[in-house]
Amino acid sequence: MVDELETPEAMAVHAHLHRKEGAQSNADYWYVRAGRRFHRLALEDEWQALAQGLLQPTK
Repeated sequence: MVDELETPEAMAVHAHLHRKEGAQSNADYWYVRAGRRFHRLALEDEWQALAQGLLQPTK
């Protein structure tokens, strides 16, 4: 499902999912596409930050 979404947020989630499955080079590719730097947080911390960002109302 995430493959078809082209927003930076979707690409960040895509990267996280690759990282979770252990595909680090693929995760790195998607982090770059998302325009994000990867700080190597624990997976759960990273997911919490992504979810919080997605749930924030846009201005």
